[in-house]
This record gives sequence, structure tokens and C-alpha cells, in this order.
Amino acid sequence: MAEKRNGFVHLHVHSYYSILDGMSRIPDIVDHVKEMGMTACALTDHGACYGLVEFYDECRKKGIKPILGCEVYEAPEDMSKKSLQEGERYYHLILLVKNETGYRNLCHLVSQANINGFYYKPRIDFSLLQKYHEGLICLSACVQGRIAQYVLKGRMDGAEEWALKYKSLFGDDYYLEIQDHGISFEKEAYGGIIKISETTGIPLVCTNDSHYVRKEDAEAHDYLVALQQQKTVADTGHMRYAGDYSLRPETEMRGLFPDHPEAFDNTVKIADKCSFDFVYGHYRMPKVYIPDSYGNDYFGYLKDLAEKGFEKRYPVENAERDQASKNLEHELSVIRQMGFAEYFLDTRKTINWCRENGILVGPGRGSAAGSTLCYCLGITDIDPIPYGLIFERFLNPERVSMPDIDTDYDYSHKDDVVRFEAESNGLDHFSKIQTFVAMNARGVLKDIARVSGYPVSVGVKLSSLVPNDPKITLDKAYEMNPELRELADGEYAKLWKIAKKLEGTPKSVSTHACGHIPTPVPCEDLYPVSVDEETGYLVCQYNMTQAEHLGNLKKDLLMLRNLTIIDYARKAVEARTGVPVPLWTQDILNDREALQMIARGDTNGVFQLESEGMKGFMKNLKPDCFEDIIAGVALYRPGPMDFIPDYISGKHDPSSVHYLVPQLEPILSPTYGVIVYQEQVMAITRALAGFSMAEADIVRKAMG
Repeated sequence: MAEKRNGFVHLHVHSYYSILDGMSRIPDIVDHVKEMGMTACALTDHGACYGLVEFYDECRKKGIKPILGCEVYEAPEDMSKKSLQEGERYYHLILLVKNETGYRNLCHLVSQANINGFYYKPRIDFSLLQKYHEGLICLSACVQGRIAQYVLKGRMDGAEEWALKYKSLFGDDYYLEIQDHGISFEKEAYGGIIKISETTGIPLVCTNDSHYVRKEDAEAHDYLVALQQQKTVADTGHMRYAGDYSLRPETEMRGLFPDHPEAFDNTVKIADKCSFDFVYGHYRMPKVYIPDSYGNDYFGYLKDLAEKGFEKRYPVENAERDQASKNLEHELSVIRQMGFAEYFLDTRKTINWCRENGILVGPGRGSAAGSTLCYCLGITDIDPIPYGLIFERFLNPERVSMPDIDTDYDYSHKDDVVRFEAESNGLDHFSKIQTFVAMNARGVLKDIARVSGYPVSVGVKLSSLVPNDPKITLDKAYEMNPELRELADGEYAKLWKIAKKLEGTPKSVSTHACGHIPTPVPCEDLYPVSVDEETGYLVCQYNMTQAEHLGNLKKDLLMLRNLTIIDYARKAVEARTGVPVPLWTQDILNDREALQMIARGDTNGVFQLESEGMKGFMKNLKPDCFEDIIAGVALYRPGPMDFIPDYISGKHDPSSVHYLVPQLEPILSPTYGVIVYQEQVMAITRALAGFSMAEADIVRKAMG
């Protein structure tokens, strides 16, 4: 059955990922498009593709066809020139993705604009378009486009010449864009463009350069642009978007150029040409180098390494050898089935390099500590069997997801570790991950007070009435604080209204502190990248969740200052005594004097035990084994904290421990009848409901 379509599609749309220029939230864009009865929409943020995955997912969720694109900056000549001649400017150009080739080429164009073309803005040039034009639809853009600028300068011959030049490159996928936001010089520009269309036969397409969703958002957008330019809204030098830059309804759009209905019909034709879909669930393992004798048998090499490690970790006299052997066989079968051998080899590579170069690596944390394979490979240093840790919390074939081994490294060597990771994979096969700094509740009040022209003290006063909580919102703060309510409803009502509209809008971009992506092919073949100004490394323009969603492997290189302190202390002791100091051994973890120190609350500077609340907990608990410390850290968080008194009571008075059913005793007796760990949740669902390990993990995840 044919898809019901409306007669107009918005093809020139900026979200709040056009940083401090667009203010539209992506869900709001999609909702409004749906409300207007449209069946498709494009996203074309300035110079970057930050929002494409979020936009795609939101559109698919709500039954709107997503058209992915970007409004790129085009250098007047060679993008490698780091200057502009008098009268020159960067031109805008709209590129829309038709198919997989087009998406890949858009990634190349945006990436190269950042890697080789950046000068104040990420720039492409015509020669780069010639290389990467296939699979893309090109629109001539707004009045900042080359064709419109030539028309406004009275250079009609040049405008027509360039229009034909783009036409020769894109063929039937090149369109002359016309707009009318109610600005006088637009009419001049687009009058000339219509004449060029009539002369050359290049088709017209009408768009609205949308920077906000609804007309009533225009005022808040004006404040956002003033913030970008570091001016007040009253400043006469503040650039203004005069006219209507909202997502306008079809009837209103068609009224702009009534003599050119084809310009609106062409929006639907363009939407019909676009048929790109992201592919989810296809995982990309990094490139790993193994001995030539193994060829491409990554699993075979992993298995041999694991078996050698098994003999070292579990010698014949080890009581856990049989159980460990069964665990290892099972885990290897799961990893073979899921195709993740390269991930473990890549992680092991980095850890081994650090150890060989005297960089302290943590013993392991998170769900990976439940893997006997990781223990045998030397990725972790804590035997999971004595602690009842479960591999299925880390990986299981019924919940296919990427492995996630969080590894701690000595903070003082953070640059060395990242440099090795980048160089060992290849600088073009390695990227950091983009993050976005949003205007939070306190910050947006300060920003909008300043832009409004108030003294700094006003922004400070208002923000001080908002709790210093990173998760607080203006609405929550309004409910909590009567003084803030009075000001927001009275003297500063307008400021409050604007701040509410802009709360959560990205203010700047940054890079993830720990997350990195190693790729089997150059990064820009897979996703658009920027460049980290500080380090020069590539940066994936999608956030961490979106990058993983597309099948990219996110590795966390966690830099821990506490490891730096531990390493310094260990080396100082070794220098004084001449005796090597082992770490993470059972003797060290259960050192009697250390446990007594913790029981006294003498834990200043001790990781996770130094808060006043934790000191009080340890004084009451009086831990006499490392397991008590583990349980204490697990319990000391919102929710589980309610059961701390039960845990302490159970430890000191075993008669106070009761089990609802007998099956719970072997599971909960190590924690005195209290459910402390997620592994215990899994064991309970298996014992009482007969769930498989994988099914139990689903319950565990839902509870978490």
C-alpha cells in the first residue's frame, strides 16, 4: 500500500546541535512535523553531524522519514588556505544523504572539513565535493550560499556559471533553493535565482531556514544568538534573525511563492530519493595484529593465550581448578559464538604494554571481573570464583551487547596510555568521543541574566537559589524554593521564561574523558569526526551511546589518581626496604592492621571510604575481612543504604538473621541475609523461578 504523503517536506532544519545558533530540540522538531501532517523531515545542522543518530531514531520511533544532512561551509577557493581575501566569505551549501554511499561521503566531507579545512569554521571546497559527491543531493542553501551571494553582488553571469558547475557535478540531484523569511534582500537574491532556474532548467526547491520550532520561540532564539556573540539583546551590534525561522506549515510555505508550486512539489520528490537507514547490531571489532602462524584465526590465538594463562592462575594443586576449567570452556564458547575475540586481544594488548612500561594497572572493576577468561588473560587480577562473580553479568548470548571492560590506569601516565592506544591502532583508526556541555539550571539563569543586560549580581542571586545538583531542573527548583518562585513570577518573569526555553541547550562541545573508539577501517569511513584541539586526536561526532548503537566499540581508559598514589607508595616502600611489594593478593587485601585502621574510621584519602558517612559505617561494622569492605561499598548508595543496619546486626548477632525460604540461606548467608549484590539477585531468580543464567541477568538488569 502506497505511503500517504503530504505535499511539503522541510529540508533545511537546524537543531540545537547548531551550537548557539539553533535552539530546536530534536524530539520537538519531530513532534511538530508530525502534528503538521508531514511524513518526512531533514536535519541540516551547521558544519557538523552531531544530531544525526538521535534524529534518525526519533523519526523512526514516531513514523517520520528521516533525511540526514548537513549545511556545510564552502571555502571560496582552496580550503587549505588559512585566510580570506577582502570581500571573500564562506558559502553555505546543503547536502542531503540519498543512500549508504551518500552517508559515507557526507562523513568524509564533514571529517575532512575538520581535519584539513578548519579555519574558524570547518570548510570544504569544490574539489573535495568532486571527490565525495556521489549519493548526495545538493541544495544551493540560504542567502549565505554562493549562488545567492553572487546575485546580491550583481554578478549574475558568475551565479549562473557556478549553478551550472554544481549541476555538472550533481546532475538531477542539484536544486536552486529559494526562501522568504520576510527580509528585503532575500527577495532580490531569490528573484535572481528564479531567473537562473528559468535560464538553465535547474529545478527550484523552497525551504525555510528553521532555527526554532514555533513562531513564539523567536524571542528566546534571539537571546541564544546574543549569547553566542557575547552581547546583550539590546546591543545594536547583535546579529538578529529578522523574519520567521520556525518550522512553518505547508499552507503557509506554499503562500510564499504561489507562482512556483514546483518548488514545493520538489521537496517531496527529494524526500522520495532519500532511502538511507542506519544498520544496528553489526559490531565492528578493532584491527588486531596476531602471529602470522594464526592467519586470521583470532579466536584460536585467544584460546591458546587463555589456556596458557589458566595453567599459571590455576596450577594442579589449586582447589578451584576444575570449576575454573569449566568456566573457561563455557566463556570461550560464548565469545566464539558472539565474535568478540578481537576485543579481548585488543584490551589485553594495552594492559600488557602498560605493565611492560611500568604503568600500574588496576585489578579490574565492573562486570568483567566475573570472567575467568579475563583473569587467565591477565586483564583482571581478581579470581572471580571465591567471590561468586558471574560471567553472564558481563556477556551472555541471549542479551547480545558489546563487551565493556573498564580498566583503571595510573593517572600520571594518562597521556602515555592514550598515545599508545592511538598509535597502535593508527591515528586514523582511533577516535575520542564527543560530549556536549548543556546549559544547566544554574548556568542558564546566569547566562540569560547577562544577555538581558542585568548586573552580574542578578544572575548570581537567582542561580544561588537553585540547589547545586547537576540533575536539578528549573521546574524542580521552582517547586522547592518559595523565594525563587516569587522572583520568577514577579520581577524576573521574562528572564525566567527565556531561561526555561533554553535550559538543556548545548552551549559547547567537549570530549569524553575516558571513552575511545578503535576501528578496523579509518574512522571517517564509519562516522563524521572532528579534531580535539588539545591533543590532535580525532573525535567521533556522535555521543557515547549513539556511537555504540551503531556498532562501534567503545573502550574506557579510566585514569585513576588513587592508582598514582598507590604506585608512589609502593615504590617508596620498595626503595626503603629493598623488598618487592605485591598488590591485590589475598594477604594484602585481608591485612589485619589495615582492617583495624578502617574499623577505627581512620580512612582519610582511602578511595571510597573517606566520607564521614562511610567512616561511621565502618566504625559500626568493624570489618575483619575484605568481603566486609566489598559489601560496605556496595551498600553505601541510595536505596541499599536502608539495609546497612540489618547487615551490621547480622554480622554481630547471627541469631538476628532470618530467611524467607530455605533456598535463600546458601545465597545470602555470606551477607548476613541481606541482598547486597546483583549476582545474588540472579542466583535467587534461578533458585526460586528456575530461570537460566541469561534470563536471570535480564531480571538483574531490569532491577538495576
